Amino acid sequence: MTLRKFALFLSLTLLVIISTTLLRAQTSQETNDQFEAQSESRSSHGSWRELQAQQLEGSWAIVVPSPPGQPVRNVYGSFARGGVFIGSDRLAPFASPQHGVWEHLGGNKFAYTFKQDQFDPLGNFVGILTVRAKLSLTGRDKFTAAAHGEIRDVNGNLLVDLGCGSGGEPIRGTRIKLELPSC
Repeated sequence: MTLRKFALFLSLTLLVIISTTLLRAQTSQETNDQFEAQSESRSSHGSWRELQAQQLEGSWAIVVPSPPGQPVRNVYGSFARGGVFIGSDRLAPFASPQHGVWEHLGGNKFAYTFKQDQFDPLGNFVGILTVRAKLSLTGRDKFTAAAHGEIRDVNGNLLVDLGCGSGGEPIRGTRIKLELPSC
């Protein structure tokens, strides 16, 4: 695999990862108003922040726009209580699952970071993709995000700086909801 093809592969992988990361970042004014009403009945500021942070918890379908000529990345990301992030990218066949952390920044703002091992087509470890993202909940079940990614080789040397953004469009996340069977 040439360096150019590898860089393209890594760029695509980063876009998928960024999408997954940004899924957990938005909440609506309606949700904030609801939490404010609930917080008045709570005695501590910590309870209020915990309620806000719970709005990101769950699993999300994330769409990461791509530069022209490249496919849009559809990824899945899950934000668990305690700050755990796990994601996947179906367009990254030579990569591990995404593992990372997230944190509530206040209000409807969140940040997360994840790492994903990268492999060549023969299965040899070639480096690590790291994505750092900020997201904003735009409703109870939607968010938008912006992210920066980079790929480093096995020695930690920068191979590809994926920069910020994803084709000029924000990353968008939609909460995955329970669907009952029809039988």
